Amino acid sequence: MDTSFSEVFNGDDLADKDQEQASVPSTPAEQAQGSQPATGRQPQGPAGQGGRAPVLPFSQVRPGLDSPRPTVGLGEATGAAEFQANATDAFGQAAFGLTGVPATAESAQARAARLRLESMWSNSKSSSLSFRSAIRGGATSELPFKDLIMWLVSLLPVADMAYTYATWMKTPISSLPVFVSTLQRAYPHLHTALTDILKLRGEECRAATEDALDDLFGHFSGQVHSAFIYGVVIYIWVTTASSRQDELRQMLVRYLSTQQHKLGQFRAQCNNPTTATVSSAEFQATYTEAQLHALPGFQRLHPEQSPLGFEPAWALLLQCACETVAQELHPRSAEAALSLIGAQFPRQPAGETIPQFFARLMRAYKSCRSALSTLKKLHLLPHPDTLTKLVSTKVRVEY
Repeated sequence: MDTSFSEVFNGDDLADKDQEQASVPSTPAEQAQGSQPATGRQPQGPAGQGGRAPVLPFSQVRPGLDSPRPTVGLGEATGAAEFQANATDAFGQAAFGLTGVPATAESAQARAARLRLESMWSNSKSSSLSFRSAIRGGATSELPFKDLIMWLVSLLPVADMAYTYATWMKTPISSLPVFVSTLQRAYPHLHTALTDILKLRGEECRAATEDALDDLFGHFSGQVHSAFIYGVVIYIWVTTASSRQDELRQMLVRYLSTQQHKLGQFRAQCNNPTTATVSSAEFQATYTEAQLHALPGFQRLHPEQSPLGFEPAWALLLQCACETVAQELHPRSAEAALSLIGAQFPRQPAGETIPQFFARLMRAYKSCRSALSTLKKLHLLPHPDTLTKLVSTKVRVEY
């Protein structure tokens, strides 16, 4: 009679255990009727091995005491393959050195189900380009630039970037657009904050973008990849009707065609609307699937083609999108720029607090600095400490 290490260590009396045998359900039907297994063990091990193999449900098996483990059907409901778990040793570890690697076997039913699904999905298309070609008489189909955003966000699969939200609010989240639609229902204030940014310009737009990103990371950090969060913001901006929608779409076209060594120049163009010209060819640009995959910007954003660089690439794309939204016509002279923190700066209205007043003054100061930088006259920017006279004349005095 074999004795396991755990039995000797715990001081179990094997003779008493042999006398405490109780009825154990031997079939699945008996187990389904609610019969409870006995706590004792029965000598039902394989012939010639001398082991004491309990017949217990897998959830009640005690590693090390109730071994070997039974066969567990991991996919009985879906027709997946069944896995045979091998015996464990006295410490509850798989006894690979004694019985070899656990074997796997695919049942005939599981194989038939797998082949059926493979046959069904073999004809599925990954995009709408084939349909475009069909309704155009078989001509080579191209993707309009306004639909590029759908291709770009498809590079951020939920299964990899937001797997904890694969099911959210009882909705299967299959893609980033579905995530956005569910976000709008679950956290409407987050979605509204992002769409309201499209109405702002200059420093107000940049500050609101920073606040919105802080809220998004506060809700989803550690559960959703940062590149996925950047993609959510870009997708919402590009797909929301606004005065900046066409400019955002054109920015995506220019980014995809921009080489790596010209990204600095590209961002500067997004900062300065007077240099961010768009040609008629870019405005009417269309791409085939093969052409799109060959573009340098597409490769930078692709997680598989750029596993270490795709996250910074999405961050840069969001920065360029923010600058595109924040574009405003700067003053054309240094005098006009300096007037932003001078005569044109509005007085403190009733109801505005002192912190709000200084926050507004800081935004005006940054706008003045940006305008002078564009005019290459940044040396004319006054030091912030010299604005005390302006504050004394613009702050509301209450007695």
